[in-house]
Amino acid sequence: MDEEKVKLNLFGREVMGIPVKVTFSKENWADYTLDDGTTIKLRPIVSDVYRVENEYDMEGNPLYVVKSANMMAVTSPEELKRKK
Repeated sequence: MDEEKVKLNLFGREVMGIPVKVTFSKENWADYTLDDGTTIKLRPIVSDVYRVENEYDMEGNPLYVVKSANMMAVTSPEELKRKK
């Protein structure tokens, strides 16, 4: 891993992150049905991953910062849609 470290903001603190490449990705949709009959589908699209230097979670695993965006698809009942 010869990539340069990157400054990151972690909960208001400046930390150093090491870029980590994604070698495999399976981005499935997560489906949510709301009580008004609407279905929302979400899918994360990961752009960058960084392992934070010298930071660990409660179980001793390295801490990662993931930069991502969400794709969203909404399907609502006809009575909730804008009238034409």
